[in-house]
Amino acid sequence: MAKSSANEPVTIRIGGEDHTIRANVKPEYTRRCAKLVDDRISEIRSQLGLIESYKAAILAALSITDELFQARSEADDLRVSAGARIEELALGLEKALVEDVDPPVDVDPPVEEVPPISEEPQLALDEPREAAVEAAVEAAVEAAESVIEGGEVDGV
Repeated sequence: MAKSSANEPVTIRIGGEDHTIRANVKPEYTRRCAKLVDDRISEIRSQLGLIESYKAAILAALSITDELFQARSEADDLRVSAGARIEELALGLEKALVEDVDPPVDVDPPVEEVPPISEEPQLALDEPREAAVEAAVEAAVEAAESVIEGGEVDGV
């Protein structure tokens, strides 16, 4: 929603009648909302013919509310499936971390590493990867919890 600090009066036309509304949103947003309602009333009147204004408004409100409930249901389904997928990925990362840290006994001995060119101390090759995988697991779990709680995930 396009929030605005001032309650600017906006004149809108719904169902052939002018209405002046004050809201804490931008006037353009109020006009968009009013247009949706007016269009739905016009659609209902074109389908049903002559119908009293208040009945057309009630049917428009029910129609728009139905769309809202369907959209919420779809959003909930997406949150659940995203949460399940994130949890699945987190488990996969944890498994990869465990398998990487504890390699099987029959693995060939590691090839001798060439010393680094720089004189700065170097971390063992597994340490950065282990830290990266742990960070990825933490981020995936946090993202899953945020999605399950109905929040949004940064960068997604």
